[in-house]
Amino acid sequence: MEGKLFIVSAPSGAGKTSLVDEILARLMPQYPIDRLVTYTSREIRGGEKHGKDFFFVSPKEFEMRVQQGFFIEWSNEYGHYYGSPKQVQKDLQDGMSRVLVIDRKGAKQVVEHIKKPVLIWIYTHGLDVLKNRLLKRGKNSSEQIEKRLKIAKFELEEEQKNKFYRHHILNDIFADAAASLESVFVSELLNRST
Repeated sequence: MEGKLFIVSAPSGAGKTSLVDEILARLMPQYPIDRLVTYTSREIRGGEKHGKDFFFVSPKEFEMRVQQGFFIEWSNEYGHYYGSPKQVQKDLQDGMSRVLVIDRKGAKQVVEHIKKPVLIWIYTHGLDVLKNRLLKRGKNSSEQIEKRLKIAKFELEEEQKNKFYRHHILNDIFADAAASLESVFVSELLNRST
């Protein structure tokens, strides 16, 4: 039986990675599921681990992998390269379910190659919430935050106008959002043949 691909997207600061980490901690002992580790050309941040959070590579190495057709999707949206390896297709064929935490543009690229992924959109009540979360993180300059908020505004408007994601989860209260996300994951994992 094939595994399922869960694509979780959200504007920067909406909490998608924290939610996915929480859900995987709950589900991994029971289900053959894990996060697909993606590649980036940005610098490693404090607390991150190569091979766990991302595979950190140089821009030159990333570009070489693009030329080799290594990625199922990639972009340079945030000033650095980000990409997802095609290995995910083999993982799914082998019965392993994967979670891909990527932006809306990347999700649209993946849908061209993988049939019936589970598309999940995480959102908050407004840009002010996102801005406060990004400021609390302390990982981005004010210029980077403004750029991320500009992209977030576009993504939120785009999802309202042209619904792309099947599931929409509000992350204003983390525990409630985690419960909703876990419910989607369990339901989909129990119906793997659909």
